[in-house]
Amino acid sequence: MKNKTDATATCPVAAREPGTQVIPSQPGAPGTAEERFRGLLEAAPDAMVIVDDTGTIKLVNAQTEALFGYRREELLGQSVELLVPHRLRGHHTQHRSAYAANRQVRPMGAGLDLYGLRRDGSEFPVEISLSPLETTEGLLVSAAVRDVSDRKAAEERISELASLVESSQDAILAKTLDGYITYWNTAAQRLYGYTAAEATGRHVSLLAPDDRHEEVTALLSRLRRGEKVEHFETLRVTKSGALLDVDVTVWPRRAPDGTVIGACAIVRDISDRKRAEAKLTELYEQQRHVALTLQRSLMGTPPAVPELVTASRYRPATQGAGVGGDWFDLVPLGAGRVGVLIGDVMGRGLEAAAVMGQLRSAAHALAKTGMQPQGLMQTLDTCVADLDVPDQLVTCCYLVVAADEGEVTLCSAGHLPVLVRRAR
Repeated sequence: MKNKTDATATCPVAAREPGTQVIPSQPGAPGTAEERFRGLLEAAPDAMVIVDDTGTIKLVNAQTEALFGYRREELLGQSVELLVPHRLRGHHTQHRSAYAANRQVRPMGAGLDLYGLRRDGSEFPVEISLSPLETTEGLLVSAAVRDVSDRKAAEERISELASLVESSQDAILAKTLDGYITYWNTAAQRLYGYTAAEATGRHVSLLAPDDRHEEVTALLSRLRRGEKVEHFETLRVTKSGALLDVDVTVWPRRAPDGTVIGACAIVRDISDRKRAEAKLTELYEQQRHVALTLQRSLMGTPPAVPELVTASRYRPATQGAGVGGDWFDLVPLGAGRVGVLIGDVMGRGLEAAAVMGQLRSAAHALAKTGMQPQGLMQTLDTCVADLDVPDQLVTCCYLVVAADEGEVTLCSAGHLPVLVRRAR
């Protein structure tokens, strides 16, 4: 009982308010409660600043020195406002006085942005928790100060990304690996017609036509394997039942350890582009039909020549309108002779086809006069020069085949070499 009486005498407390801690004091005795308190203070992970009811700093720990850049002896006995930015000191004094009148364990400045001031003059965001401490020397207030710079920067980055996502013109949504929607931005609402409340928690197959549900299942399987699917063009359905052509990019969302825990998707409406492509395809086919009709009318069909076996094939170009300047013609010359004309107007398209039509008609007419191959080439060269087509290049080959006599007379103007094989 004597020990109990002595302990009580060293820490006289008449009345204690709720939440107030009592710090016993037995100076000079090793292992006293005060020393244990100081040990706990130094072991705290946060900067600990203990002040009296006038705001004078009484105790600090090593974390305070590291956080604010002051040595311990520079802080003890100073006003706590030394650690507060100049622009906030007036408000801080008011808050400190208000706390003295309503002492309890609580965060400081709830809902406010708090800042600390380092010895070098730099500011940093902080969180502060206050606790009243009642000692034999009077009331003290303990402030646990934590630097939240990294957390604030992360919060700002998250806020910035959230703003970007919400302002995106593309629909952006997140979903679980089972396909249930967990996030839905404003553009997704505009695209599909569902509000975020209507879409969140529902399966993503809600957005696919009935005949595309297996496609959704396949995409989710690929996401579970960690695959990213880019620019996948497909059909989706709106709340009103309208079909949309869309471009979808989906990628897995991972936990810090790399485990796939969900997925995100960007969906772009490409209906206008698809309609434009269909219109262009239709227009192209119309133009190609006109061009091919013109080509056939200009090129004509080589006549059948008795007792002369011939073979030819016309293959339209795979690019452009499918027309060009190639031609092949047979000209019966009488007396068992046949003229063979092969020509090419460089280039493709309607302009080359028009030049080809003129030259084919001229060459056919010249051949019908019985003109020899060399003379026909010279005359055709003059025709090309008279055309109002600058830098036009034409190659041509003309053969006169006298089958009964076993003779071939030919002249080539830049065309590929002719292979002549004697029949046995």
